[in-house]
Amino acid sequence: MVRRIYMTKLYLVRHGQTEWNIIGRIQGWGNSDLTQEGIDSAVLLGERLRNTDFDIAFSSPTKRAIDTTRLILRDRNVEIKEEPDLRELGYGSWDGEFLKNIRDSEEFIEYKRNPALYKAENGGETFLQLQKRTVSAINRIISDYKSGNVLIVSHAVALRSIMLYFENLPIDKIWDIPPIRNTSMTLIETDGKNSKIILYGDISHLKENV
Repeated sequence: MVRRIYMTKLYLVRHGQTEWNIIGRIQGWGNSDLTQEGIDSAVLLGERLRNTDFDIAFSSPTKRAIDTTRLILRDRNVEIKEEPDLRELGYGSWDGEFLKNIRDSEEFIEYKRNPALYKAENGGETFLQLQKRTVSAINRIISDYKSGNVLIVSHAVALRSIMLYFENLPIDKIWDIPPIRNTSMTLIETDGKNSKIILYGDISHLKENV
């Protein structure tokens, strides 16, 4: 008798473009509203996924992520669960700050050049602290949903930390992996032990409508 292998498909999505994305303000645990482009892009991704039957959706509790999740699912009867561990990296005093005001500081330079050594003295989180909670959330989801399709909406750096885990890469490679653009979709198939990356940061739903 052949044992059936159950696979879970994780659809990892970054939220749509926001007003602060446009003007160069750091969001972190803060928030700004989706732009019209952000709304339209989320709708396009929803159209792309219209034939995918989702069993559940998990979203960062940040409004921009929840709004993106709702735009993707639209009128589908899919439960959306808020998962705090899917929030973006906490930037502490940098939340809401303009990037141009901090980019030359020693701490920001270390944040970009030496992520493994970044100490988050601004009151935020280190990359290792971020990865610990995001991966914990992903593993809980995989444990609870051993088959089917799961939509997960999160943030750029949070999703980078998750992808390092699936690629078995150290935290100091967090800026070396491919970019995670707004409403990009990464698809991972997993049986709980072995995982395969099917799509990585894919934005073909946007290219087709340029």
